[in-house]
Amino acid sequence: MGSSFRTFAVYAYSGALFWCISFIGLGYALGSQWEKLLLSIERYSWDIVIAVVLLVVVSWFVKRMIQSSRHKAKSIKGDDVA
Repeated sequence: MGSSFRTFAVYAYSGALFWCISFIGLGYALGSQWEKLLLSIERYSWDIVIAVVLLVVVSWFVKRMIQSSRHKAKSIKGDDVA
């Protein structure tokens, strides 16, 4: 069963308000520097993409290692009790 319209509206409108305030604030803060920012993003976009992908891959491996060590610890404790 889905959520009520009221719940949906609260999340949707608050999210839209957040993004509108963010973009208006960025536009106001950056002003004429906006074009320089876009050029920098364009210049370093591949570096940013590679860094984000590496961060996701490393965090995935760390999460798997933690889950694996917890699973091993649980199985060792289970074997001692039996």
